[in-house]
Amino acid sequence: MRFNEGEYRAELQHCIETVFRVDGLAVDERLFQAVDVTDDPIGVHAPSSHAVLVAALAAYPVLGATLSAAGVDVSRIRQPHLRPFDREEQEVWDLASQLEVWFKHPRLPNGRSIGWSAAYEEVRSTGRLSVFHIVRACLETRYLDEGPRAYRGPFQDTNDLLGELGIAAGLPHVARDLESDRAGWQAAHDSLADGLLRALADPLSLDSDLGSQQFVLFHDGNEVRIRAFGAFEHVRVGEDRPSLWVGRGNVTQPSTRFSAESLAELEALVNGSAPERAFQLFFERHPEYVLALGPYARAHPQLVLHQDDGNLIPDFFVEKISGGLADIIDLKRADVELVRRSQHRNRFKDLVDEAVAQLTHYRDYFDDRINREAFHSRHGFSAFRPKVIVVVGRSGDLGLGEDRVRLESLLPTWVEIASYDDVIDRARHWRLTAANVRL
Repeated sequence: MRFNEGEYRAELQHCIETVFRVDGLAVDERLFQAVDVTDDPIGVHAPSSHAVLVAALAAYPVLGATLSAAGVDVSRIRQPHLRPFDREEQEVWDLASQLEVWFKHPRLPNGRSIGWSAAYEEVRSTGRLSVFHIVRACLETRYLDEGPRAYRGPFQDTNDLLGELGIAAGLPHVARDLESDRAGWQAAHDSLADGLLRALADPLSLDSDLGSQQFVLFHDGNEVRIRAFGAFEHVRVGEDRPSLWVGRGNVTQPSTRFSAESLAELEALVNGSAPERAFQLFFERHPEYVLALGPYARAHPQLVLHQDDGNLIPDFFVEKISGGLADIIDLKRADVELVRRSQHRNRFKDLVDEAVAQLTHYRDYFDDRINREAFHSRHGFSAFRPKVIVVVGRSGDLGLGEDRVRLESLLPTWVEIASYDDVIDRARHWRLTAANVRL
């Protein structure tokens, strides 16, 4: 016997809210479609992570496009078993238990739990759950789901989300008698997981409603019609300006990057006496502003370099679009005087010299190979002799033309000064360029 549609959805919603401890959590329509792949949902038995992945690829075409762009041959992902696993084969999980397995890191050998994944915390903070969160959580926790006994491999390299993605990305199977290959196989899959996590960070930021079942009414000249409407693919207009537009059925939708509202908010902070923390929080919510300071793809706020020294926490790491390394961005206040002026020569005030001294510690940290490797192991990227951009003050204080060039020549070659006016001007230029793009 099967629940009717309303009962089944209500039970799914209850299970999800129980795990995430959020009443009224918004669950994407396409997530319901991806999870509803079992023949017997009584008690809401849970499908495998791989079954959800295959169903999600049909419900979210953008997921397949994202995985393909990251090097996964989606056509190689094998068809799942859509029924709950037979009780004689293995325990049947209910959805609430399965969600915990997907979203929670496994316990360490000493019994200590690492805790919930970043995807779990994001769902709680945004109040919305999508299939992208399930896929990301399984990658973050390195979850492997054994599946039916006939499909079990020596390292569960089939019928689980990470294992299937590894196979579809061309990573080799592991022979049953080659137990010594476990470490190499695991390292390759961990590297794949890190790369896919970075790729999956973008789609929801482009369109937070991509998981909703959206339709549009239109008049074709004779009668009113209804048509599916949603973000079904990534569209990139120009190689030098990625993700200017979101592709939707019959529509190109302008991006919300550098919105008029966010520009007004930043200008209010700059013109007021906002503390550094206010700018940190603003740029965390609108990372496009710091990414516009150079050829950068992703921003990472306040990653700790040294656990024993609270001062070694740069405001942002910014990953370069190519090359795999990152630079550092350091934020200071906007309402500070930067230059000591004299009749013969202008110089930076002590504030700038002190900032450069602090930034030298950040830079020197990555001269040590062990530090670089440890940082890469934790965060999936690294840096080596990074350039540091200090965002501070106003353009009027720095001067124009030759005066500013002379001042900046006093800085180390790896330090760049950007005023908050520079940040705002770049954002305005981006908006003007995007407005003039024609398909």
